[in-house]
Amino acid sequence: MDPLVITLIVFAITVIMFFSGKFGLGLIGLCAAVALQLTGVVDAATVWANFTNSSVIMFVSLFVLSAGLMKTSLINKFVQKLASVQGNERKVLWGCLTITILLAIFMNATAAVATMLPMISIICEKSGVNPRKIMKPCCDTANIWVGALPMGVGASAYLTTNAMIEQMGGTQMMGILDYFIIKAPVLIVVSVYYYFFVTKLLPNELPTEMKTDAATKDFSSQLSRPKEIISYVLFFGTVVCMILGSLLGWSVPTYMMPVIAGILMVLTGVLSAKEAAKSIPINMILLIGGMLTVATALGSTGGATIMGEFVQKMLGGSTSSLLILGVLFIVPCIMTQFMNNIPVAQAFSPIAIATCMTAGVDPRLGAAAVSFAATASILTPMASVAQAMCMGPGEYKITHYLKSAGPALIIYFIVLMIWAPIAAKILWGV
Repeated sequence: MDPLVITLIVFAITVIMFFSGKFGLGLIGLCAAVALQLTGVVDAATVWANFTNSSVIMFVSLFVLSAGLMKTSLINKFVQKLASVQGNERKVLWGCLTITILLAIFMNATAAVATMLPMISIICEKSGVNPRKIMKPCCDTANIWVGALPMGVGASAYLTTNAMIEQMGGTQMMGILDYFIIKAPVLIVVSVYYYFFVTKLLPNELPTEMKTDAATKDFSSQLSRPKEIISYVLFFGTVVCMILGSLLGWSVPTYMMPVIAGILMVLTGVLSAKEAAKSIPINMILLIGGMLTVATALGSTGGATIMGEFVQKMLGGSTSSLLILGVLFIVPCIMTQFMNNIPVAQAFSPIAIATCMTAGVDPRLGAAAVSFAATASILTPMASVAQAMCMGPGEYKITHYLKSAGPALIIYFIVLMIWAPIAAKILWGV
């Protein structure tokens, strides 16, 4: 069978498996890669190199560093500080939103919300603030801020985008801070809405029952003072070195810096080898490696060109970067409100890159649009695991989701359409 036909079939089946919700994400990525190898579309060396490339190595290492940071007293200090605020809803909201954003950047949205829910319960109980005014805003900000910086799940975002573009025949490359520069103004404007206005749109009634494990959750430090200092130095020092190294062209590759720091975390006793291994997200490694293999196949067989031409025909042959940006945001954004955001991002990224390359639009802009759309998973409890997690403890109804998150999504889209083309001009001259 023609390799092009095989590739398109594998891609279609992969998308169907994503959207079915019946299979693990890691399994889907692995199946796609194995299928393309067994059918001879992609050779074995290329397939398995995708599972150990620089983006995956960086991704894994930063999760190890985050595990070390979570053993410190940093979270406990925030809890004690906010719990001392009596009856000041705005201060509690601001504090919880700030912690949530930091956790989402350094970890992921699900982990951030899982950490925050019991914290919010404790803080609100001690400060006399309604937790229903706090939980949904924190959940939403976790989703929209995840991956904003090259940390946590965003650690490998720019490298993965570069790999996809290259494997599909492009030459444009993302810089380590490009995603942040494109996203920051949009996220800041949306966050202003959550910091100042969202509480007016959430229920005033107190929840009848709290379903978190707040009473038994322990946020105290698990490290001695010297080891806690080592954890801070290694984590934040690595972040600074990664950014400076990329900007200044240091000889040590950016992806190796968190690797070295992760090893030091174990050697200094901040993490045990078992804890470090447990922090590695195997499913995400399999997913990233598998989808990079799919991108390789689409590029080498001409599948990317066919997909791009198809989407462009649906757009009436338009080469308007603004129109393409809008469509590449709206379609996956709608879909992510009804299914997990990660499959949506993985399914649409190759399509977005292919569409832009065919239309003569910078593919980095298309990749950014899909990234924005996937993180705009705030309108329904089906949009992400994090959204589903807060529905029960907050006793929210779907109307609460629509009423509080709807304005945020509109603001998100408007600011994106204004800022993204300006950012692209500044960053890439396009």
